[in-house]
Amino acid sequence: MNTRLSKRAKEGNLEDRISSLPKNVLDNILDFLPVQDAARASILSRKWRYVLAEYPQLVLDEHFSSAIRQNRLPVEFTDDYPHTVNIILLQHFGPIRKIVLDLPELQSARTTHVDQWILFLSRKGVRELTLNDSSRGHCRIPSCIFSFHELEYLRMTKCVLRTPTAIGSFSKLTHLFLSKITFEPSFLRMPQLLIFSMKNCTGIRLLHVFAPLLQHLALFDNDDLRLDYYIICKDLAYTYVALSNAIQQCRFCAFFGDLGD
Repeated sequence: MNTRLSKRAKEGNLEDRISSLPKNVLDNILDFLPVQDAARASILSRKWRYVLAEYPQLVLDEHFSSAIRQNRLPVEFTDDYPHTVNIILLQHFGPIRKIVLDLPELQSARTTHVDQWILFLSRKGVRELTLNDSSRGHCRIPSCIFSFHELEYLRMTKCVLRTPTAIGSFSKLTHLFLSKITFEPSFLRMPQLLIFSMKNCTGIRLLHVFAPLLQHLALFDNDDLRLDYYIICKDLAYTYVALSNAIQQCRFCAFFGDLGD
């Protein structure tokens, strides 16, 4: 009995030591913990629980979805994955500055869940957003993606993108990386964009771009090549173009400068 009480006392002291750590130290610890481990850690104390709920970075990537999928049947994963994501998001208060979200294969209702998650995140002041569709299909991105008014960095893989109206605007976006994107008719207005990369994208002819401050442009193996939108970019310093049957790498500082005069 004494041994058991002694063990409980030691565990209690350990919990108190963790709980008494400064918030910035707890934040640093969370930087190195997968979300599922951080969620388990939040059980230690109320302070940990609040630290996780206020933490401005969420990484719900392929490792996160793989951990949920482990030892589960597909039908169980279809229920458990969105339920887990919903809990993490709905219990979070305060801004989310950075989020990585993997969209795995689900047997049903995936579009509804994705629409709800992106709508929720559009109200959280997100500055960095990474969306990766790891399913066999392509995820259609809801129009509320253009409601991320604080967004500065966007990376998307295997998605279908279409602007909801005549123009889709990312007023603060400076970095945009698109891979395996299928474009439907889209006009992207990005007045602050500095770096733009498109790789293995289709429907380029349906994409119209306004990015006058662009400095770095990279186009890899897309289904079409349109450079007319970028001739007005007087600050463009580097352009990389890779085609399926040829590779061209050039610096166009003087070329685009002359065209802009």
